[in-house]
Amino acid sequence: MTLKKFQEITKASLFLLVLALYGAISFFVGKVAANGTTTDVKGASAVASSRGFIENPLPSSDFQSPEIIPSAIKLCSNMYFGFEIGYESDWFTTYNTEDQKCTFFAPYAFVVPYFVDKDFTPVNLGIIEADDWLSTLMFYENPNDFYNVTSSENIEMNGKLIKKIEARTTGEGITPRGFSIMHLLVFDGEKPIRLSYTQLDENENVDEIKSLVLNMAGSLKYF
Repeated sequence: MTLKKFQEITKASLFLLVLALYGAISFFVGKVAANGTTTDVKGASAVASSRGFIENPLPSSDFQSPEIIPSAIKLCSNMYFGFEIGYESDWFTTYNTEDQKCTFFAPYAFVVPYFVDKDFTPVNLGIIEADDWLSTLMFYENPNDFYNVTSSENIEMNGKLIKKIEARTTGEGITPRGFSIMHLLVFDGEKPIRLSYTQLDENENVDEIKSLVLNMAGSLKYF
């Protein structure tokens, strides 16, 4: 064997050895990397998933549901004075002029007379001038020829301050003696409101109507 031939064989052997060693190293590194990636993915995925859920929870549905109005309640809006009030769905309300809207209520159909000079419906509403609040309060809290005050108290309903005044008729005028009266004076810095119930018939369910009127006062909103 000549030197040249030996050198050629040696070079070939070294080349094959290096190639085999390179292949073995590449296979080993690839396997370790694959195993390490799998381990990292399992661990990192679990931790990241848990942390992400705790630190950044999915937002809940972000919406505002409209106010739910019971089917037994109707809403009446007075654009002239800027208020809205709820009343029983089987009751009636009507008006002749825009400023009269939502100011007369009764459990029966009625017509508003051209001249309103007395309580012709059991429930009526009136706007009080802010400057007249104290004088109006004093007027209803004091007895007169037509009724005697039986109670006066401050109540709060849905964030509204209300002076609740109850009285009994004296028999003077056209209303029989002993009939019930309830005035609810709803305080507001700009538009105080008076909501009143006057018993007009001896067969009226007074306690029930008073409860309905209280609910009406609680439903009052300004706009």
